[in-house]
Amino acid sequence: MKQRLLSYSIILISILIFFINFPLIAAESTTKVLKDNTKINNYPPEPNSSSLLVKIPIGDHQLEVKDQGKYITLKVIFADGREVIRKITLVNTIPILSIEGKKVKVTDIFNPTKDSFETEAEFKNRQQFLLERQSQLLNLFNQLVQEHDPHYQAGIAYLDKANYNLKNNTFPLYIEWQSWVERLELPVQASITATRDEARRLWDEGSRKPVYINLAMVGEQVRTNQQVLIGLEQEWLIRNPLPTNLLSTLRGHKKTVYSVDFSPDGKILASGSRDNTIKLWDVKTGQELSTLTGHGNSVFSVAINPQGNILASGSKDRTIKLWDLQTNQVIRTWRHKDAVRSVVFSHDGSILASGSYDGTIKLWEVKSGRLLNTIDAHKDGVLTIAFTPDDQIIASGGREDLIKLWEVSTGKLKQTIRADGDRVWTIAFNPDGFLLAAGSGDNSLKIWETKTGHELHNLQGHGYWVLSLAFSQDGRVLASGSSDSTIRLWEVHSGNQLDILQQHGNSVFSVTFSQDGRLLASASKDETVKIWGAK
Repeated sequence: MKQRLLSYSIILISILIFFINFPLIAAESTTKVLKDNTKINNYPPEPNSSSLLVKIPIGDHQLEVKDQGKYITLKVIFADGREVIRKITLVNTIPILSIEGKKVKVTDIFNPTKDSFETEAEFKNRQQFLLERQSQLLNLFNQLVQEHDPHYQAGIAYLDKANYNLKNNTFPLYIEWQSWVERLELPVQASITATRDEARRLWDEGSRKPVYINLAMVGEQVRTNQQVLIGLEQEWLIRNPLPTNLLSTLRGHKKTVYSVDFSPDGKILASGSRDNTIKLWDVKTGQELSTLTGHGNSVFSVAINPQGNILASGSKDRTIKLWDLQTNQVIRTWRHKDAVRSVVFSHDGSILASGSYDGTIKLWEVKSGRLLNTIDAHKDGVLTIAFTPDDQIIASGGREDLIKLWEVSTGKLKQTIRADGDRVWTIAFNPDGFLLAAGSGDNSLKIWETKTGHELHNLQGHGYWVLSLAFSQDGRVLASGSSDSTIRLWEVHSGNQLDILQQHGNSVFSVTFSQDGRLLASASKDETVKIWGAK
């Protein structure tokens, strides 16, 4: 009830303005009340219809604006005639998009709700209309955001000067999100990277900055793929807190845990183990939901499809199994001639790829069960595979120091990258596919430009084999798991090591981020699964 009352209440915007020798302020808005004992009774009925001129005595003043309009514009006129105009948006209204003559709330793109005046049939028709135009609506929203239209502002960031980190140029933020953004469950604590000079100029400009978000489809869900702060007339990428805090340790497997994967909504975590089982866990509570049995040997790899209704598993028993996550029953079984080391779904969920010690990659059509292609990839066995984000290329690594990129439609070899370091245990593409990372048996972690094969970083730090890699959703952080029992977090742009997670007691075979980037899961030879989140 409290939240409902708040959502319909008048929003207060407190604006702390220091005026020394600046005796005049103009507020262009539907402003109703200006505190400081200054009241305005004849305010304009519509935004931008006229300017309000309010004389303010010299000194420090706090102005509190009460308004139910879309935004306000404050114009400060300096003594020397200079003007500073700031548009401020933090109102309890939902941005509206126009498409084909219809008005669509932004929230209807990712969470349509039935209006009281709609019949069930009308609501279903509207849902279908929105679904068919979801991509267009997202593009339209992102275009308006790119123009920094204040109607589409998502919140306000408050710079935390007291905790600015000179060593790594991190400027912490606290973000106050608008109510329509809250359902996306974005963190309120974050940071930007700014040099000392940039940080000083940002602070001098004002401690409060507008924040915008971009929306994108992740599987079948709408997620934020970028958050930006506007300051010094440019965009600053907002970095969410690193998942370095151990939230839970999941115990239940009786032997090594080789693989973990989140469901698209982040509510379920699957794990595969040397004890021949797959377990499903409730991410929020850490409770075991169910145990899937059917494999006759170690389960090396698990993957949940983008739709969240099918789980694939690859095993040392030479089989791949597809499981219906509604019933936990096997719906399909495929075979290789040797152990299956890796399984991965294409980003649209239509294809499952499997890599095996028999040296091949097999591409399977999920819907029909048909084998689409068999690629003879690595004569000494395939250890790892990954699709590019557009699903046009599949990369593979094996027991030699080569990474091979194959065309999915034809199975033809398109490119070879030399890893220069024993076998390739793990590979991963960043979210836009421009970068490829690999972990090798020489303890190194390398990052290349996918198109050119140019090596960008050779990251050193692990004391033994790098067994698993995962990029965060925004592509700014790379997590690596190693036989040295640690997980390391790296900044992709600079190659700097950001943190080390050392709570596992043995080799870390698998790391994976949740699709919203807020959680990290890891699987280990110590027979546990761990879930990490922001502090």
